[in-house]
Amino acid sequence: MTITSSQTQSQSQSTNTGVSGLMMLTIALVVLKVLGYLHWSWWWVFAPLWIPWSIVVGIILIIGLVQAALFIADERKLKKRKARKP
Repeated sequence: MTITSSQTQSQSQSTNTGVSGLMMLTIALVVLKVLGYLHWSWWWVFAPLWIPWSIVVGIILIIGLVQAALFIADERKLKKRKARKP
């Protein structure tokens, strides 16, 4: 079986244009809210969109704080070593 160039091109040009599960959940929650079946705040209706980003930002901040603390501790060790040398 041989693969022609047109088959290869069509396979490489395929893109994912589907809607994610979180987007489908958000759309469903918005529809329920607009129709009056859901009595939540709009913040919670759109939570499937902002909660994952909040988690990512939180993880990045924690990593940054840990790196800053390690850097400060290393600088203090260096200063102590320099102060001990005659």
